[in-house]
Amino acid sequence: MIKFLTRLGAVFGSIWNAIWSVKEDARPPAASKVASSAYTTAFLEDDLNLPKNLNQKVVYIIGVKGNEWLAVLSCPCGCGSKIQLNLLKEEKPFWTWGVNERGAPTLSPSVWRTVGCKSHFFVRAGAIQWCS
Repeated sequence: MIKFLTRLGAVFGSIWNAIWSVKEDARPPAASKVASSAYTTAFLEDDLNLPKNLNQKVVYIIGVKGNEWLAVLSCPCGCGSKIQLNLLKEEKPFWTWGVNERGAPTLSPSVWRTVGCKSHFFVRAGAIQWCS
């Protein structure tokens, strides 16, 4: 099943590229781009347990159940930066998070890096939605 879905994704990707390669400025705005691979969630009790090399498709939620304090992910643009988001409402800025029945994370509000790659994106139901 996974091989079939991978091949199907490659076929649709090729068709998409063929359609939009005619005219570069005809591409949809960045806000409509959505990552094809879904992110999952990993729960860790302490940030000392974070892997040295973060998995590219995982949002790590740090803390004990009901007292989560940090979300960590690798920047989805591929620059390799580690993004750390505060989950404590007492500290500003802070993000809220949720996980659906498939384990796919949602973070709110958007993540907007002001240094480095300056990526701006949402994590919604495990998908990256880029902002323009």
